[in-house]
Amino acid sequence: MTAPEITAYTLRPDAKLAAWLRHQERAIVPPWIKMAQKVSPTEYRGVSTRRLESAQLLDFFDGLIEAVQRGDTISLDRAIEGLVAERLGRGYKLTDFLWIADTLKVSIWRAARKTLTAGQALDALEKLEPIFAHSVSRLAWLASRAAEARLEEELERTRWNLARLDRTKSDFISIAAHELKTPLTLIQGYSSILSSELEREGEDNPRLHNALQGLVRGAERLHAIIRDMIDVSMIDSNVLTLNYQPVNLAALVRMVVSDLKKEAVDREVTIQIMPFPEEVGSLFGDPHRLYQVFNNVIGNAIKYTPDGGRITVDARVLPGQEGTPDFVEVRVSDTGIGIPPEDLPYIFDKFYRIGDTDLHSTGKTKFKGGGPGLGLAIAKGVIEAHGGRIWAESPGYDEER
Repeated sequence: MTAPEITAYTLRPDAKLAAWLRHQERAIVPPWIKMAQKVSPTEYRGVSTRRLESAQLLDFFDGLIEAVQRGDTISLDRAIEGLVAERLGRGYKLTDFLWIADTLKVSIWRAARKTLTAGQALDALEKLEPIFAHSVSRLAWLASRAAEARLEEELERTRWNLARLDRTKSDFISIAAHELKTPLTLIQGYSSILSSELEREGEDNPRLHNALQGLVRGAERLHAIIRDMIDVSMIDSNVLTLNYQPVNLAALVRMVVSDLKKEAVDREVTIQIMPFPEEVGSLFGDPHRLYQVFNNVIGNAIKYTPDGGRITVDARVLPGQEGTPDFVEVRVSDTGIGIPPEDLPYIFDKFYRIGDTDLHSTGKTKFKGGGPGLGLAIAKGVIEAHGGRIWAESPGYDEER
């Protein structure tokens, strides 16, 4: 921040007024300190007058006298800088600094009324007014600059802590995902052995079969979560690799919708794919990763669309900027519960969940179903790795819908 434009006042040296101020120091300074004490931050209101009578306050008064005597504010400015630096550590605010200057003026006026004639008192205050105006301007600027510096420091510390937290979160995801793979592989292996043994021995035990199927389904879901955690870790580490090849986008979307058909039918959700423009044709991309994107996005639409709702998928070709190729915009819209405006910027963040999680079901594609909150983060990472962009729009939100 550069120095402010402070109104320039012509200060005429006045040795007589300076001598009077020095002579009245005992009558001016103690009452001034007591008045300043009344507006000190709460934790300092009980501080004794002697403690408040710091070198900085006395320097301020001495600087005022020197400004009157010499006609310049060099010493006064130096005293103001020391006062602001010392009092900010006590938690003083801008209004407290302004009050210090105002109460000094009041104390001087009271001393003048007792020892000078009315005309002399008014004349003294008139001569001091430019110095007080300068002091207030200087105090305000220094206090504001210091507050701004402290705020910037706090923001920088907050940014650093958030970055460290994000790194810790990414490290945890990576470690947890790899540590969970080994026991999950054992669970899947033993489940397969048990299933084979039951079939070989012709065991007809419905309860045992149901328990085994539940174990298999749980292992499959855990495997999907671990796979998502590994993908997020790769995206965070910028090591996600893409296997580019020609991709028929319309066929890919139809494949995703076909694979999600059971979930949509169970929820009585209709998924309509509008005809893609012929200009879309084939494009180059990673079919596996793009399948993952649309599976996550459409699956998320099923999850947050009430039973009997509708999901629509359409596409259009939009011209690129001059010198850049055209691009394809694919829109997935639904009649779901919507997204609160304050949540829109964050729904592609890792682990971000909307609404009260107590209202969420445990099934992955049931209404407001469970999940780790990684699907949209992965979709964002994959799309951006392709050089694209993904975003969400919503007219409103109704959690109970």
